[in-house]
Amino acid sequence: MSVNAVNSLSADTPLVSIVMATYNGARFINEQLDSIFAQDYPNIEIIASDDKSTDSTVDILEDYQKTSSTYPMAIYSNESNLGYTKNFEQALRYCKGDYIAFCDQDDIWEPNKVSTQILAIQKNKSLATYS
Repeated sequence: MSVNAVNSLSADTPLVSIVMATYNGARFINEQLDSIFAQDYPNIEIIASDDKSTDSTVDILEDYQKTSSTYPMAIYSNESNLGYTKNFEQALRYCKGDYIAFCDQDDIWEPNKVSTQILAIQKNKSLATYS
């Protein structure tokens, strides 16, 4: 986060829950996780909900969970395949954040995505942003 962005955020830095619904995303998910763990925003939790993947998606998620100390990460695995929408709904149940950021397993985020959105919310007294 740039010095200006840090100084512009309110003293009470809200928790942002990043919600990722996964399903057979092994070929994409490393890049997305790298971009999430590279965020410059200081107060993030990562919630991953896997929809009964048959590839190595869950193994990759678990590797990141074990090796990264940047942000806490929780992984939940569905007992059956719920489909895209229900999988996101399931993940939302575990969020503790003041704000929620949705991501797909094949997204790649700029390092200042979360900080830019929170700054915009605070500056404009908005309820939501999108990009």
